[in-house]
Amino acid sequence: MFRSTLLTAAALLMAVSAQATTVNFTNWTYNSSNQVDWQVSVDDTTDAGFFYFSVDIGDPGLTGDIVGFGFDTNIDYGASILDDIKSYAADPVFGTCDAFCNWNGTGITPDYSFSVGSNGATDTITSFHFGLPTFGQSLSTSTFSLVAIRAQTVGPNEDSVKDYATVAGVPELNGSWAVLIFALVAALLALTSNRSRRPEVALA
Repeated sequence: MFRSTLLTAAALLMAVSAQATTVNFTNWTYNSSNQVDWQVSVDDTTDAGFFYFSVDIGDPGLTGDIVGFGFDTNIDYGASILDDIKSYAADPVFGTCDAFCNWNGTGITPDYSFSVGSNGATDTITSFHFGLPTFGQSLSTSTFSLVAIRAQTVGPNEDSVKDYATVAGVPELNGSWAVLIFALVAALLALTSNRSRRPEVALA
């Protein structure tokens, strides 16, 4: 009984740790009066084998044109991040950051940066998605520790912004994680009970 309970607890612990996660970036630092409610998240379940990034301006009534994106990561994506980016349908073209796509004056230097769309184009980009290979790694709060957005003509003053954010809080578990955690706790309680129970001794 002790052995089977221990194995059950271990299996449930592995199942919980393997659950897909979503990391949100909400701790924003702004460099203009237009404090955009940027909605940036990354998960490891939308596209198997890829970290799926979702970037959005947040407020549908706010105008702006995202022209660059950057991030810090503990994964080595090589010399050119463009070789690893996966584009999805209807998303803009990603390219090398030119002079207009920079982080001057922010105090940050993202590990990787790339341009979004074409500078000076008539269409504006307020949201996009992209994927990066996981290389077998799980998503955690340390996988991507910072994201940065370079945007132009933002808000009524048409500001040029260079906003960045770090991970806030812990990653959210997706799927039936609550059930798994409950089962894990129950298994651990049963394990503790079995270990503390003394065998009955028959009286002569």
